[in-house]
Amino acid sequence: MDRNTGFFRICWDNLLSLIVLNLLFLLGSAPLVTLPAAFAALCRGTQTCLRGEAHPVRQYLSSFRRELVSALAPGLLFFLLPAGLLYGCVFYRQAAVQANWLLIPAVFCLVVAYLLLCCGHVAFQMLARVQLSAGQLIRNSVLLMLQVPRLLFTWLAAAVCLPVIALAFFPHSLPLLLLLIFAVSALCSGRGVLPIIETTILKEK
Repeated sequence: MDRNTGFFRICWDNLLSLIVLNLLFLLGSAPLVTLPAAFAALCRGTQTCLRGEAHPVRQYLSSFRRELVSALAPGLLFFLLPAGLLYGCVFYRQAAVQANWLLIPAVFCLVVAYLLLCCGHVAFQMLARVQLSAGQLIRNSVLLMLQVPRLLFTWLAAAVCLPVIALAFFPHSLPLLLLLIFAVSALCSGRGVLPIIETTILKEK
């Protein structure tokens, strides 16, 4: 990956591939049980774009088949748990109308959900690139977040916030959701995480 190439230039040069990857991700995650594998495959496809390699769609398809089982455990942790925490945040926020102190657990749920989503992006970028067990994947993603906390406020923040902002403007944002937003989100996290993975973990798939 040429780090001197601008992010928007990468998006423009790979626009068609990103659109196809986004559509494949939506199709692959329609049965919710395959959502983790679809996201791991999306990370693999966007990494191919970042590295200037050929056939990102083919990489997506092969990764999707390969990660159907191995992506389930990190998927439960990094998708299901943040969803529960976000529900808790909404619940406490509504209850805070009657008791202001309930804003404290609401903020706590929101912060923990954000941190888990960021760790999830790191974990799935690793899963798409290196061979690790579920335990190693989770441990390494947390360690990487602790070692490089700036990612929480840069590329990972963009990766998490882009889909949230798009969903907030639904249905006006429907074309973006269908065509680009999830692929660009994975591209953002890959831009920040991939160079670190490639310099610290050598056992590639």
